[in-house]
Amino acid sequence: MPTDTETSIEELFLEAARALSSARADHMYEDLVRAAVNLVGADIGLIGRYVDIDGTPHIRSLAWLVKGKLLPNEDYVLAGTPCETVIGSTFKIYENRVGELFPTTDAMQYGINGYAAYPLENAQGDMLGVLSVMTYKPLKNPRLCESVLRVFAERVSHEILRADAEQELRDREDYYRTLFDNALDALVIMDSKGMVLDYNARLGELDDAPREQLIGKPPPTFRSPERYQEHIETIRRVLGGEQISSEYKASCADGSIRNVEARSSRVDYGGEPRVLRVIRDVGEKRAREKALKESERRYRSVFDSSPVSYTHLTLPTKI
Repeated sequence: MPTDTETSIEELFLEAARALSSARADHMYEDLVRAAVNLVGADIGLIGRYVDIDGTPHIRSLAWLVKGKLLPNEDYVLAGTPCETVIGSTFKIYENRVGELFPTTDAMQYGINGYAAYPLENAQGDMLGVLSVMTYKPLKNPRLCESVLRVFAERVSHEILRADAEQELRDREDYYRTLFDNALDALVIMDSKGMVLDYNARLGELDDAPREQLIGKPPPTFRSPERYQEHIETIRRVLGGEQISSEYKASCADGSIRNVEARSSRVDYGGEPRVLRVIRDVGEKRAREKALKESERRYRSVFDSSPVSYTHLTLPTKI
């Protein structure tokens, strides 16, 4: 590590700024821990995530650098390690003989002498993990070490939170995608021009058209000039806040015409206001209703025209 002079401090932070700005998105943790190790003159660096495994606190390494070599990530129990003293605290430094202070850890086995770490936290102070550096010789210049680790810890914390937010978004999108794809009704999402942006498998069954014939085009039923104007008016009203239900005959790719019931409402999709149309094939339902009415009509006809007198009686529930 550089000597503690005004010039070296300025150069140190210029180098830190360059390292922070040049870290690669796909190797973010590796680049940051490597830069931190180099700047403080350490031999080992760790970016670790605080995790709970079956009720036991662990540190899960996100980047584990030993003498310039990146090791495979792993989990280790937090209890009894110097990292445990950082959790819920601030900067910690053990300038020498850390292996003797924490004899149950690997520090003694690997001959580690110096240890310094800064906690990783979110804006509310909740623990995210730890950024630590270790040395085989006694660790010097604790003030500079603390300053460097603090700067890098802020960046690492930001990256962890960003990664968490992206993972949460992916999980939520996967969840809703599963619901979307497995809905019993046909679902189609359209833009302000009435063009299909996305649809589920049920619509594919109903329309039986190749994807390239649906995406980026109006639904097949509304492709004639007259029906397209009707379609656009519905889109306009829905984007204006109305919820619209209608029944119509849908033109399918196989040439058949089906009776469908559609409900259109406004949704946010990809950060933009879109129209979600829920479509149900009511042809079979209508056929069943018609068959039931016909059966009732025939029964009434037989009942009314019979030469035998019929009386419908209801037995009392109590005598």
